[in-house]
Amino acid sequence: MLVCYGRSHAKTIKILADLLPNENVVILPLLTAKDEFKDEQYEKIDLWSFTSASKLEEAVNIGGEIFFDHHNPHSGIDKLESLRYLGLSYMDSEQFYGKAKWQKKYSEIGRQAFLPINTMESIFREIQPAALITTNSPRAERAAQMVASEICTPGVIFTDLFSGVPYYKMASTYINFLNREAFKCINRLKLVDQKHSRPTFFGNPLFIRIFDALNFDNELCRSSLHRRKVLHIDSHSYLDCISRKSIFRSTEETVSEVNLLREAFEKLGLELVWRPHPAQATDELIERIERVDVSIDFSQIEDLDPRSYRFVVGRNSTALIELLLRGASLIQIDPHTHSDMPLVKMGVASGKLITSTKKIEMFEIEETSFDERVADALNLHPENLIKLQHFLRKGLFVEA
Repeated sequence: MLVCYGRSHAKTIKILADLLPNENVVILPLLTAKDEFKDEQYEKIDLWSFTSASKLEEAVNIGGEIFFDHHNPHSGIDKLESLRYLGLSYMDSEQFYGKAKWQKKYSEIGRQAFLPINTMESIFREIQPAALITTNSPRAERAAQMVASEICTPGVIFTDLFSGVPYYKMASTYINFLNREAFKCINRLKLVDQKHSRPTFFGNPLFIRIFDALNFDNELCRSSLHRRKVLHIDSHSYLDCISRKSIFRSTEETVSEVNLLREAFEKLGLELVWRPHPAQATDELIERIERVDVSIDFSQIEDLDPRSYRFVVGRNSTALIELLLRGASLIQIDPHTHSDMPLVKMGVASGKLITSTKKIEMFEIEETSFDERVADALNLHPENLIKLQHFLRKGLFVEA
């Protein structure tokens, strides 16, 4: 069984599903993840089929109470689907933690604390999967891995969030990392249960598939030197490596940073284009960004053409690496404070920006080109998919 929440995580899970025999695959795609599997022939299930009508009705009512706190109107998620998911997650979490402890967790980190354990237990009882595959997205995927561990079902977590995810320690039979640098970044925050989990290093299957499919042309990439726009891939939160807490950026902080970036790149004769993370694209924030005279691009990552921009700037290395593979020159923001991979240090990014909410403290750019060293640094070896397929079909079951 493969479980995924969200469109970006679903892209990784979809590649993993392709490495398995179709008749052996059951997929639980949640919310926007369903879009990635609309035309696929795999057996698909949803949370609602394993929930009684009375519990679903209660979930819709509870979901309605917290709907406007958590539903993103730009996500494209059906309202009833969102109400059910929010309500079920809230009810299950309260039952798992106990009312007092849950209220404290929910007041501190909101939906990041969701843990639909009870619903996942129902699914495991019915499906009885031989193994579980997820990414390291929190909430539903985490709940699935916890249930699998409890009943000794072998599992593997694919870390497609390299900053790690706070509030829980990853635990599974296996945890796969992009490379040893990614493992160090997550492990230094003590977010890996090394006692009960074994690391593997098959690389990121999505990155390998993109790299394998592209005919990378450095001449075409160099044409971006004449582009006059910079694309800012924003994120609504990041994991601080000092406090080991997720930092959720306010509207004021986001607008301030966008304005700083706009001014910095204007001095270089470049125009900033802002691409918000879907979770932060509120009407209020969009209106505020428009007021500082910055263009906005709502495209999905896979629909962007990074070669039409002089630079792509952002914090999140997952999105940045995907764009790098399609021709982007990267500038990473604050790599020293947030717990993501140091792309400049690895020779993958062209520069770095050190910021505060009041000023840009350091701005360094050094031209880099995509070559074999970058491919090695990112573990982009096509043979990894062959090894991974063998592992998923045999090793995961035999060695576990």
